[in-house]
Amino acid sequence: ETRLLKAQRREAAGADAAASATAQLREKDAAISKLEVDLEDAALTLRREKSEGASRAAELRRQLEALERAAAADSGAEEVATELRESRSALESLKAQLADLEAASTTHAKSLREKESRIAKLQRTNEELTHSAGLQRKVEQSMRDELARLR
Repeated sequence: ETRLLKAQRREAAGADAAASATAQLREKDAAISKLEVDLEDAALTLRREKSEGASRAAELRRQLEALERAAAADSGAEEVATELRESRSALESLKAQLADLEAASTTHAKSLREKESRIAKLQRTNEELTHSAGLQRKVEQSMRDELARLR
């Protein structure tokens, strides 16, 4: 009778452990899915912003070249010189923005690598928990067999 009670307690503890492992697996899967969606969204946003910055820089370069040609043709025109200075200033500002965007891109890439590493770690944990749950089921079956034998 004592062995039967002990076996029943072990079986209940095994069932609790299996339920806990299954819940942990579901939580890990949900966390992995959310991280993957966040990574995709961030990557798309970064690519779009970088593309827009490059387009603005190209347009300002074209304007600057046109103004430089106009200034060369009419070196005495103060208005052209003023526009040229403004365009240069805008171009420098855009270069600074592009440098900031590239720095953000580098930081974001590092963040993406870290998140990918976390995902890989979560997946390994998930696999370990799956394996553990399988072992737990085998132990539970063994306990049931032992209970049946003891009865």
